Amino acid sequence: DEIYDIINNIHLKTNHGSKNVVIKYLNARYKNITYESVNIYLSLCKVCKERSQAKAKEPARYRKPAGKKLKPRGTFYFIDMQEEPDGEYRYIIVYEDEVTKFVQLKALKSKEVGNIAAALLEVFTTFGTPCVLQSGSDEQTAIEITNLLKDKGQQVKHEKVSLEEPNNEINKILYCWLCRSATYKWSEGLRFIQYIRNITYNEKIKKTPFEAMFGRKGKLDVSSLNLPQEVIGDIRSEED
Repeated sequence: DEIYDIINNIHLKTNHGSKNVVIKYLNARYKNITYESVNIYLSLCKVCKERSQAKAKEPARYRKPAGKKLKPRGTFYFIDMQEEPDGEYRYIIVYEDEVTKFVQLKALKSKEVGNIAAALLEVFTTFGTPCVLQSGSDEQTAIEITNLLKDKGQQVKHEKVSLEEPNNEINKILYCWLCRSATYKWSEGLRFIQYIRNITYNEKIKKTPFEAMFGRKGKLDVSSLNLPQEVIGDIRSEED
């Protein structure tokens, strides 16, 4: 119903914010939504349950001190497409939510900080801003990116991490799609590559990222995506 849709929209925009965060946003815009309605919605949110379980299973030496909330994290990195440019596009920026493993792909013309910040801003204004943004970027670049995001109202702390060939899976899907589609315009295929990656079973979370993020399975007919049968078969075996 309408109340559920309102709470759901606010909850997603705040990156699965806590009860207090959701109520704060609701009180600023609506007057007829009760605490009980928010509590019922949050008790049914699968992503929040996943985060609570992940925190409980975290090894003792990495566990956060008692009383501190688990801070939402996201990681971004790049796929270098300079040898196979698509018009002015030379890179793909990949953003991954740490808990759900849900990824979003954006085409970039360069790795200039303004382009990076703009791509991240598009993600954050749709799915919410993480407390901690992880990447392999150097300190100066990270400062410039977070400052640009701050200017747009996005408060986020950067944390440098070591990334070990994280894009092999996406590369495989991308090149399969390009070969089958007989095109070099990879920027036009990113929405499909992103979808395929997000409906593929993830061993770490024991489900697909799409299901972890939205609480349901994707409905797009993957046979229409022009992929090799073995790739489609792997996806279907987990989605059926």
